[in-house]
Amino acid sequence: SEYCLFYYERGRMGDWVVLDNGAAEEGALHPDMLRRAVEAIRPSETVVPDVVNDTDATIELTKKYASDFKSWPTLLMIVPQGRTLKDWRRCLYYQLTFIRAGAIGISKYCPIPRTTLLGSLAEDVPELPVHLLGIAVHPREVVDLVGRVRGVDTAAPVAWGLKQHYLEEAHEHIGLDWNAPSAAPTAGRRAGGGAG
Repeated sequence: SEYCLFYYERGRMGDWVVLDNGAAEEGALHPDMLRRAVEAIRPSETVVPDVVNDTDATIELTKKYASDFKSWPTLLMIVPQGRTLKDWRRCLYYQLTFIRAGAIGISKYCPIPRTTLLGSLAEDVPELPVHLLGIAVHPREVVDLVGRVRGVDTAAPVAWGLKQHYLEEAHEHIGLDWNAPSAAPTAGRRAGGGAG
């Protein structure tokens, strides 16, 4: 497809291409489909299958497909899942046991504060880079975590710019309707003082 060709070419030109598994969207790819996408695109890194906030389901996917992951021609990013720090760490340990991870991703849907998770990772696996999968609350979050993460997947700063918001202004999440970027924000507020 045109999509696959675009990212295949970007990777060949030296861009770092991360192939997400879609778990945070409504259309999570089955591991077999994800493997076919890996073979077609040849990404730099692939997010292995996980289930948002479900420790046990993520561990089961890890166990079931771990031997298959070893043959994928890409670095692997694990995304531990859990509703508590104890469950999240249990998931992390299982994933690290079964998968030779090149990075650890943190989902924007994780209910545990990212600073807590980063502290745990600094103690447990300081050698692995951390990648944020989206912005959890506010684009400023990225600024607050600089030096602790390798990268972040987000269009939030672009969305804020289209809304003519400044990162210093609001303290709540602002959604953006990508079909109508000039429409009013779906949540949040503008703090006074900024240019309109």
